[in-house]
Amino acid sequence: MRKVILTAAICGETTKEDSPHVPYTPREIAESAIEAGRVGASIAHLHARDEKGRTSFAASVYSDIVERIRSESDIVINCTTGGNTFEEKIDVLKISPEIATLNCGSANLRKKVMLNTPEELDRTAREMRDRGIKPELMIHSQGFVKNAVDLIS
Repeated sequence: MRKVILTAAICGETTKEDSPHVPYTPREIAESAIEAGRVGASIAHLHARDEKGRTSFAASVYSDIVERIRSESDIVINCTTGGNTFEEKIDVLKISPEIATLNCGSANLRKKVMLNTPEELDRTAREMRDRGIKPELMIHSQGFVKNAVDLIS
């Protein structure tokens, strides 16, 4: 049998307008991650939303979601670090998920620019290393690959 790792991306930036099935509250996000684990996913990739369904990068919101998941599942937690400011990007690391995204450069995404300076990349990588968080290297272009290679070496 071939071994695979399934990652369930629970909601991302998808909205209810995109699909009525998108989980919007911390409870709904946690329930979706727990169900994904029950049906075979190994990893839950999380983007947090507050009680009103608004995108949140606060560690307290992530903590609420993760505590709910960990109370019923052993699925591996992977949190995004896609905040708008550097502080938002690393705040989630305070809850020490097993995995977190490490965006290896800047990119234009939909209607916004995801800015990640080399200094922020270095600081985020050090913070993840110090907390024992495994990085999920986010590669959106060839330049991101070079940044990742430089970081690893």
